[in-house]
Amino acid sequence: ELKIEDQVKMLTEMLHDTANTSASEYDSLLQAYLAFDYAKMADMSDDPSLPKEFSKILIEKRNVKMYKEFRKIAKKQSVFCAVGAMHLGSDKSVVSLLSKKGYTVEPVPFKWKENDLN
Repeated sequence: ELKIEDQVKMLTEMLHDTANTSASEYDSLLQAYLAFDYAKMADMSDDPSLPKEFSKILIEKRNVKMYKEFRKIAKKQSVFCAVGAMHLGSDKSVVSLLSKKGYTVEPVPFKWKENDLN
């Protein structure tokens, strides 16, 4: 487990880094998201300055928890799930865990209206 002090420090650093992110970086990430390019999103979101425990606890452990909950629900009915982008792009992602168990996992495509982007 990560101590609360460590979590606050990491969150503060992430917010600071986000404030320094350029519009072109956001555009690139948005384009990868819209194209369902999970590998590119994961690569762009990878922050080597974060401790390994952060990824393990806050991403991987949550992926497993969500995966188990989605499976419980899916035994009874079809499921529509929305998860954050960080939970999509690795071999330990929610998508990957569900797919490995034989579930059909499909992204929901959408289009922006031109005036929505302004």
